Amino acid sequence: IANNRADGAGGAIQVATGSTMTINNSTITGNSANSTGAITSTSDGTTMTINSSTIAFNSSGDTNRPGGIGTGGHLTLNNSIVAFNTNPNGNNDCLVFSNGALTSNANNIDSDGRCGNAMTATEDELNLQPLGNNNGLTQTMMLGAGSIAIDAATDDSNITTDQVGISRPIGAGPDIGATETFCTN
Repeated sequence: IANNRADGAGGAIQVATGSTMTINNSTITGNSANSTGAITSTSDGTTMTINSSTIAFNSSGDTNRPGGIGTGGHLTLNNSIVAFNTNPNGNNDCLVFSNGALTSNANNIDSDGRCGNAMTATEDELNLQPLGNNNGLTQTMMLGAGSIAIDAATDDSNITTDQVGISRPIGAGPDIGATETFCTN
């Protein structure tokens, strides 16, 4: 989901009150909104689970809302990258609204330390490549050589391929994020 714009909240996705949403093997990038940039759920009755996905370079126009993910419900992250999302104050990857909860299971990476117990990484450490056609029907953001996300995910027997259908893992373990890399650390 790339390069969308919303006047309100959720430039890519706005989760309805009381809904359950699961995202697997997805790239969400370049989205913007006046409020939360990429994904938002403001209701405490909402459950979101994000597995093996890359949510990066989204933006919010509101200093009090994240460029990445905002939740008033329950958000669970697994083996995902939520990084380099911004609001006017700078990096802002995740925000838990009142009554919300964030569970950071497995290995996740963010760029500002706001996504639970995720590993924090700089752009150089993550080496996330620009959105492009990388051997699949959908565009992805591949990990460059030396990325700390390569072979760093927790093995999840339910996620056996990446966003474009490449088998996971290649190398010592699966990669964190939406894509499995052809190179190794």
